[in-house]
Amino acid sequence: MNLLKHLLIFTVTFSLALSSDDFFGNSYPSSKQAIDFNVSKKGNNYYINFILLEDVYVYKNKLKILKDSKEITFKIIGKTIIQKDKFFGEQEILDENFVISFKSFDYVSNEQIQLEYQGCFDNKICFNKEIKRISI
Repeated sequence: MNLLKHLLIFTVTFSLALSSDDFFGNSYPSSKQAIDFNVSKKGNNYYINFILLEDVYVYKNKLKILKDSKEITFKIIGKTIIQKDKFFGEQEILDENFVISFKSFDYVSNEQIQLEYQGCFDNKICFNKEIKRISI
């Protein structure tokens, strides 16, 4: 009877380990791993280049740039698609690397802006909203 009990515990434990995503190396990336960006300036424009891991997307309506709590108008350079998202329903998303640009003549250099964005991985996990302060 004791052997049967140990065998049952071993079987249940092994089954749980096999069903775990981490067992097969399928753990999810963090937001910092999934979404990266860099900032550049050319002429009178600033560019924020977003680099996304495969299967990562960013919600278009969650992208914001603020200066002194006021939204800055920007342009998205990249392709958006509509996706049925299990977290927020039908959403316009960016699922490939993209760029947002805004004019610099409205802002004094060496100031700070606030960049906000939110994304998900493979419609399985949604990252918390990221808020980054960037010196321009």
